[in-house]
Amino acid sequence: MRLLIIIVIMGIFTMGHAPWGQHHVYRQIHMLILCDKKDVGSFEHTKNLVAFFNDYLPEAKARVARAPHEERIIALLQTNQIPLALISYKHLKKITNKDKNIYDFFSKETRVLFFFSEAVLISNNTFPIEKSAKIVATLMKGSKKRIYRNLEYY
Repeated sequence: MRLLIIIVIMGIFTMGHAPWGQHHVYRQIHMLILCDKKDVGSFEHTKNLVAFFNDYLPEAKARVARAPHEERIIALLQTNQIPLALISYKHLKKITNKDKNIYDFFSKETRVLFFFSEAVLISNNTFPIEKSAKIVATLMKGSKKRIYRNLEYY
C-alpha cells in the first residue's frame, strides 16, 4: 500500500513538467527568433518578422521567443538553444556598452544575418551556414518590397 502511494505521488510530480526532450524537439521543428522583453518595440518587430517568414518561408515554422532580459538572450545563444535573435540597435548598443564580456560575446560569438531599419537579426556562430543563407535569401526577396507589415528594410 505504501509503495502504491509513493508511486502515485511521484507520478503527480513528474507529470507536471515537460521533459527536456520535448523542448529540444520543439526547437528543432520551429525556427525560434528571440527578442528581449526590455527592448522596447522588439516584440512587435519580431512578430512582423515571424509573419514574414510564415508567408515566404513556411517550412521554417517561425515563432517568437521572448527572453526576460539580455542575460537570458546571451545564455540561449551561447548554449545554442535558440540560435537567432532580433535586437534593436539602441538596445544592442546599451547592453554591449555596459559590460566588456557582453561586447566580446556579441563581437566574437555571433554574426549578423540581416540589417533592418531599427534592428539587426543575428545568429550564434554555430548556426548552420546553409540555414543562414536561406534566411538571408528569403529576406532579400522581401526587401524589394521595402516595408512588410511594418517591418522596414534598410
